[in-house]
Amino acid sequence: MKRLLLLICCLTLAGCATVAKQLNGSLQPPPGYGYAIVSMTALAFEPDASSIEAIYVPDGAPGRGGNIHASLLTDSVFGEAGSSPVEGKLALLTLPPGNYRFVEAIGYYPQEIAGWRTRQIIRMPMSAPFTVTAGRAVYLGEIRLDLSYRPELLLRDGRPRDFGHIRRVWHVEDLSPIDVRLLSPLTQ
Repeated sequence: MKRLLLLICCLTLAGCATVAKQLNGSLQPPPGYGYAIVSMTALAFEPDASSIEAIYVPDGAPGRGGNIHASLLTDSVFGEAGSSPVEGKLALLTLPPGNYRFVEAIGYYPQEIAGWRTRQIIRMPMSAPFTVTAGRAVYLGEIRLDLSYRPELLLRDGRPRDFGHIRRVWHVEDLSPIDVRLLSPLTQ
């Protein structure tokens, strides 16, 4: 058990170190690209066996996007020093400039029904547009899934925690280049 916990800690820190190394203390994207920063968090009865995912596509090219995946066992958003971590992931997306949209959030979690343990999948459609600008970083907020009794999807501002994570884990002190444009569902 101790070895498993040590492995999980090493993998988590390795993932954080990779983003910090990629950024090298600056939120300056590669030429011709922009950054989108979004956190994905969740509440689940069994976080050790649950994961979440969000799917995004560029406007006008459905099916050619990407996804963010977070394991509630191994991924955390840490916030400022002294704050409690939250299960999930702060994602840094390096994208060509353009308009995009998050189209779906998915939660995977175990459930016991009549003595049988099954893996449940909950799909929550969303239409939350965002724009990436070349040479800029945009903070989109938090996609929060509640996988408990009544599954729910929330889009909210996680700035204090997420900006703390950027400073503390990604080792970026100057956050002034970040444009804040929070995700909100597109009303029909």
